[in-house]
Amino acid sequence: MKFKDFISRIFFEYCLLMKSRKLPKTTTFLNQILIPGTNMAEKQAVCNSCKRRITNTIGSTSFKCPKCTKIEIVRCNHCRKIAAKYKCSECNFEGPN
Repeated sequence: MKFKDFISRIFFEYCLLMKSRKLPKTTTFLNQILIPGTNMAEKQAVCNSCKRRITNTIGSTSFKCPKCTKIEIVRCNHCRKIAAKYKCSECNFEGPN
């Protein structure tokens, strides 16, 4: 798809939504237009300790559980600094030690 066609498609879809006055959230709108069949809003990273979204947060990290290596543990910068506990939902491993 050419860039010009791509931009025209997005603008056209947005105009249709404006006419109907049923505007979804921006991320949902963009996901439906740009990536049909997927919903990236469901895949946002959340800190295992404080449950805050950490998308584009400086100092955040994610890693596999040290014990079972099945579940991805996500940590925000604040919880890493204060050494807040996290727990694996699969094997109940608790860290940091």
